Amino acid sequence: WQSLDGRLASALPRRRLASGAPKAARRRGPGDPVLVPELCSAGRLAGLLGMSPEGLLELAESLGEPLASESAPVGRELIELVALETGRSVSLQHVDAVPRPAPSAAELAELPLRPPVVTLMGH
Repeated sequence: WQSLDGRLASALPRRRLASGAPKAARRRGPGDPVLVPELCSAGRLAGLLGMSPEGLLELAESLGEPLASESAPVGRELIELVALETGRSVSLQHVDAVPRPAPSAAELAELPLRPPVVTLMGH
């Protein structure tokens, strides 16, 4: 398929490596701290640590903290336990989960116009 500007999808830059880990995680050395958001899924944590999601699920099970799936949220304590077991240092990032107030009329007037999104659904 082609993107909106006419480039082929194969010519677009790839965001992840074949292993599924973000490029930034692959470039880090084993001693460098990994930035992990406090609200993190098992699959995302596995990618940040450079391991497979299945490996993370098995490790969590062996630590006595079973996770249901890759999309299951991982608590702060389990993130730290997994980091200790894998020999990685992690730095937890605070995530602002509080909704922001609605923009004022002046702020709304400054926003660029966007074409409407139309979705067709059928059987």
